[in-house]
Amino acid sequence: MSYKTIVAYLTSDKSAERILDCVLPIVREHDSHLIGLHVLPRVQAMFGMAAAQIPDSIIAQQEEILARHADQIKEIFSARCEKSGVKSEWRCDKVHHGDVTSEVTGQALCSDLIVVGQRADEGYRHGDDLPSRVVMETGRPVLIVPHSGSFKTVGSRAVVAWNGSREAARAALDSVPLLRNAKSVRVLAIDPKCRGGYDSIALGDEIALCLARHDIKAEGTVTRSDGVTAGDELLNRLADEGCDLLVMGCYGHSRLRETLFGGMTQNLLEHMTAPVLMSH
Repeated sequence: MSYKTIVAYLTSDKSAERILDCVLPIVREHDSHLIGLHVLPRVQAMFGMAAAQIPDSIIAQQEEILARHADQIKEIFSARCEKSGVKSEWRCDKVHHGDVTSEVTGQALCSDLIVVGQRADEGYRHGDDLPSRVVMETGRPVLIVPHSGSFKTVGSRAVVAWNGSREAARAALDSVPLLRNAKSVRVLAIDPKCRGGYDSIALGDEIALCLARHDIKAEGTVTRSDGVTAGDELLNRLADEGCDLLVMGCYGHSRLRETLFGGMTQNLLEHMTAPVLMSH
């Protein structure tokens, strides 16, 4: 089991370097085919309600700026891939509508792993819900890279957030290729709700055994939040143990960020200090 096709969505030269730092070691380890993806937005959509009054000369100027910006990212991607000796492909698509994220999800649908930044840092925006929409609309595992920090290893010390749900199980098993060489994997159940006959599932013992059959040494841990949120408890655990990966399920059935990233998940991803692999 490995990631043979990986899509990295690159929005700027700054985020491209950070995401490539994170993904290239994974590509080398799995002998993957890496697709670097950039999407050029429709210029009129960048100006909102004033689009109808934009002169053609301004549109042409903005399109030229966006094209140069894309070329810079392509140069970074190509140079880094050549230096790393990996198989790669560059895709730069232009959308003719305002929804850049739908183009990203369409391009990334047929992949084993998708890598995106925590938030966009380029001049235009597709909304803060891009990671959640990519997770929900592709059904593929998505590795979300924090907007600050350097992550040249992913999965050497990992926490698998566990609550006995199908989303958590899907995320745990989608992360197997990343956890194969881990030094430490902790299956963490926070405030578990045990039911008769299902205690081992609620506590994480069953998923730990499942991971062990993949030659992953996973340790089940149960903790109580004791006055802090479950998200804060996860963040504290990541920091205390120097972890470089959090694995967790993504919940919800709507594109609305309030539904998908409400409560614990929203807070955690806004303050994430390590890459997060999410599945739905």
